[in-house]
Amino acid sequence: MENKLIILLCLMLSLSLASAVSLSAFSEVNLNENFNLIISGGSFYAVELNIPESIVIISDESAGSRVGTLYKTVSSGETTLVLRATNFGEETINGVYSEGNGVIDINPITISIIDTTYVPVCSPCLDNTEWSNCEDNSQIRFTYSCSSATSYRCVQNVENQYCESPSSSSTQDNIIENNCDVGWICKDEYTILYQSSDCSTSSIQSCDNGCLNGACIIQQEEIEEFEDENDLDIDIAPIDVIPIETIVPSFFGKIWNFLKAVVDFLIFWN
Repeated sequence: MENKLIILLCLMLSLSLASAVSLSAFSEVNLNENFNLIISGGSFYAVELNIPESIVIISDESAGSRVGTLYKTVSSGETTLVLRATNFGEETINGVYSEGNGVIDINPITISIIDTTYVPVCSPCLDNTEWSNCEDNSQIRFTYSCSSATSYRCVQNVENQYCESPSSSSTQDNIIENNCDVGWICKDEYTILYQSSDCSTSSIQSCDNGCLNGACIIQQEEIEEFEDENDLDIDIAPIDVIPIETIVPSFFGKIWNFLKAVVDFLIFWN
């Protein structure tokens, strides 16, 4: 009697296990490629599954329905759903079933979505900078690198190297060599320009009557005409000019001026 009872219990257990609904699929699938989800059960069962929205149902031989993430179907034996994953990552499918004797949880399955065809590459990085000026026996520059170690992103790095700083004596020599008089100078006979302490020049101008001692030569009548046309109540700081009459005459010029003065005196006396 006891043996018959044990056999009956084993038979009922085996029937219970045979009628349990389970899910099966590959644990790893490729992105945007179809894969099968197999629902296995007894002679008749109803299933409700939670299928993530990133997983699309391509075909369903049981003609079930889906609203959002909730999928429902009634089937028997083995049912195959053809699915397709549209996002990277891991997704879990779970749910419940019933064979008419209550609602029972289904063991969930987790699927990893990968892309074996995707090979990450680096975008072009910026060019490395030039070495900086040498200060305190050191100079730096910026470099850029990209690899799998940087997750295929360009990363900025700082490089340092030793250098020989200019000595104080050589620096002083450079200062002396570049120490020029500041002010207006004559570049040539008819050109004037401004010279800075570092010997650079600017404000180049032409002198119609010539250039002498860092100033344009302007005739007296031109000075008077300028003063008449510019009789304004403002401070004007023009370039220094030298009237042509103030130029020191040469030896022959002095003789000529003397003779001219004698002739003018005789004409006045008469």
